[in-house]
This record gives sequence, C-alpha cells and structure tokens, in this order.
Amino acid sequence: MNRNGIVPDEVSMASILSACGNIKALEAGMQFHSLSVKCGLMTNLFAGSSLIDMYSKCGVIEDARKVYSSMPEWSVVSM
Repeated sequence: MNRNGIVPDEVSMASILSACGNIKALEAGMQFHSLSVKCGLMTNLFAGSSLIDMYSKCGVIEDARKVYSSMPEWSVVSM
C-alpha cells in the first residue's frame, strides 16, 4: 500500500486494523498503528476505535487503554 504511494483513509485503516485483530496479527497491527499516526488518522474516532479493538483482540489491553486515553473524543463505540 505505502510502497505504491497509496495513502489509507479512515475507512480503509479501520478495515485493516479490524482484520489484524481478527487474526491476532499484533506486529502488523502495530505497524499500521504507526502508519495511522504518520497519516494523521489518530484524531479520527473510527480509526481510534478500531485500534482499541485490535489491541484488545490481541490481548494487549494496556496499549488499548493508552489509545483510548489519547483519543480527543469518545463515543459509545469506543467506550
């Protein structure tokens, strides 16, 4: 994706993070977390909620909590 110059948006990033969580691909999820920070997607509620979900499914609750605490706003979904 990145090699081809494609910049992910909120929807594609949320889908990627969801897939990482479903197959418990923590390392890939962490790489996409880094990419979402670089792309400025961390202010997006949808992407942030997907990150929380991914870390939770991978059993890394402390990182899920850190993402939750850093989100600028919350919704019923992220809570």
